Amino acid sequence: MAYCSSTTLVKREGLHVVALAVRCRSWTCIDCGDQRKRQLIAQGIGGVARTYIVLTTTNRVDHSADVEAKKIARGWRVLRLRIMRRYGWKKLPFLAVMEKHKSGWPHLNILARCGFIDWHWLKEQWRDISGSPGVKIRKITNRAILAGYCAKYCSKAAEKFATCKRYWQSRDYDLRPKPQQTFAASTRDGWVREELPFGKWCHEQLRRGWKLKWNSHWSVEARPNPW
Repeated sequence: MAYCSSTTLVKREGLHVVALAVRCRSWTCIDCGDQRKRQLIAQGIGGVARTYIVLTTTNRVDHSADVEAKKIARGWRVLRLRIMRRYGWKKLPFLAVMEKHKSGWPHLNILARCGFIDWHWLKEQWRDISGSPGVKIRKITNRAILAGYCAKYCSKAAEKFATCKRYWQSRDYDLRPKPQQTFAASTRDGWVREELPFGKWCHEQLRRGWKLKWNSHWSVEARPNPW
């Protein structure tokens, strides 16, 4: 069901109506896709990464892109542990974003908050793990460069391969202040799901639509869904 265009949660409090859009959060949704990309870019910048890494694998006729994506995802977990062990780091905060190359093959873009990593050593480790020497590593020297990487790779990437995640991060990557606990609508609190008789969701449409549906004297509040 296209929740973003057809469904809303409604709660009546006397002559006051609160309308809350039900969002699907799908990357392919015209309403939610851009929001998801903006959130991912903000996450990337919020981690204040100092190193940018790209991992690739060699194209093989006996493997599919989905198989290679899983291989890269598993390989990064192993490589991360090897990096931490070599440099004596107790943690290696990161954000990993899967990208579909123009060849159709997966690449993994990684933003990491860490110190120096020797490229020659990293290349040999990745060859041992994946069978491919395809590794790039660059130092991020300022916030403008970080923002550029995030805008480029977090917005165009986040590709879906089979059951692999589009992106994932360590719990300690994002340094932004934690948001306050968001409001959660529940049917136990008097919220009911209703079909919207009009198209794409927006505040003004909700206000006009609910006032016409019930009574012009009713007070209507349209809240964005804090997902």
